[in-house]
Amino acid sequence: MMFRGALARLAAQYFVLLVLILGCFDLIVYVTVSQALQAKADKDLQNAVTQAMSNVTVTGDTLSPAAQALNTPSPAEVFVRVEAGVACGNVFAAGLLLFCLCSPGQPVRVLAVALVAAALTP
Repeated sequence: MMFRGALARLAAQYFVLLVLILGCFDLIVYVTVSQALQAKADKDLQNAVTQAMSNVTVTGDTLSPAAQALNTPSPAEVFVRVEAGVACGNVFAAGLLLFCLCSPGQPVRVLAVALVAAALTP
């Protein structure tokens, strides 16, 4: 009982540290991926326009485009996959934090709801 306050402060400090680390990681990943995807999207769009101009044949009132299959995923799909991975890592880290904060006999559901509420508040 004597160390209960110290343990709560230590857990709160670990929580704040984890939130800061994950927040910085999320920001770095978001900025890096969004810049790379924007550059790739611009380049792909320019290539698509150039290719479309060379593949379209106009005969009178009809257009005859050459059909092509897309082999590479779009930048939006890559971005969604990366963000899903980051979100998965954050959920895993929050679960580990919840596991560390719980003591035997303590209601886990209340702590989980409090953790989610703290994460959703702006």
